[in-house]
Amino acid sequence: MVWAFFQALATALVSVGASPTFGVGALPLAFVLAISALSLAKGRWWVILFSMVLPGAHMYVATLLSGQPTDAPDIVWVTWVSFFAVVGAPTSLWVWAVMVELDVTRQQAAELAITNERLRFAADLHDVQGHHLQVISLKTDLASRLLAKDRPDAAAPHILEAHDAAQTALRETRSLVQGYRKTTLAQELNNASSVLQSAGVKTTVTVPDLIATWSKQPGSEEIGAVLGLTVREATTNILRHSNASRAVFDLSFGTKPAADNFPIVELQIRNDGAPSRSISTSTGTRGGSGLDGLTRRLADIGGQLDTETTPEQEFILRVSVPRSMDNSAAQDKDHGQ
Repeated sequence: MVWAFFQALATALVSVGASPTFGVGALPLAFVLAISALSLAKGRWWVILFSMVLPGAHMYVATLLSGQPTDAPDIVWVTWVSFFAVVGAPTSLWVWAVMVELDVTRQQAAELAITNERLRFAADLHDVQGHHLQVISLKTDLASRLLAKDRPDAAAPHILEAHDAAQTALRETRSLVQGYRKTTLAQELNNASSVLQSAGVKTTVTVPDLIATWSKQPGSEEIGAVLGLTVREATTNILRHSNASRAVFDLSFGTKPAADNFPIVELQIRNDGAPSRSISTSTGTRGGSGLDGLTRRLADIGGQLDTETTPEQEFILRVSVPRSMDNSAAQDKDHGQ
């Protein structure tokens, strides 16, 4: 900026003696002063105001030094042009700074949402295991002291109690993990919408009433759980690997084409802002342990996962699963034959 200032100042001084460039020659200096004013803690608006009137004043001084008559309309015209031109430079930079700050805030909100979920699970895990581990520690310590005194009969009940506490902790931990992994499809969609909205991503969820009823039926719990994992994985990928401003979750009923023709549930998740380096017009699964593991999980129940990135940098994830485990079993049997 210092080098630009001296160049602009030289341009303004040279243009004083060149009548065709009266006023216009001071515009570079006005731009440099206005942009530099943004870095000032105090008095920035006075510098910007000075920059606005500088070309008009430059033209007036130049006409006096050259001995030419002062043309008031020209001075007014140059002043107005410099006003809008000079205001545009710092305003554009300010808007850019605000956009950068909003983008940083959106990323921080996404990371915060993920961190809060981890903290919630850590707190639940601590509540489940903390008490039982304390009991196990006390009982085994007491049993070791009794055994050191050659009192195995007295130590045996404490060892059994420690074993029972360990079994209880194991059951409750499994229950906690299963509850964490197997939340309902409706809960996963609500969580995804809430997390994405808090991260500044406009989210639309379309779930027909018939599918909402189907997902609550006992025979559909496993399939709904896998779809819930799909929603969670897609939400994580949107937050971590894209600059999305909108996301769409769409559930629908359909039938598998070709000879099978059995009823399926289709989940399509679309988001913009996909990384340009992964643009591909072909359909296929994208690399990554999360989607790879999900693909294997879907294959276990006869489902399929496909991904596509359009030239408009829109990422599309499509998942199709049978409406019931019976269809999946029949499909696996047909493939085996």
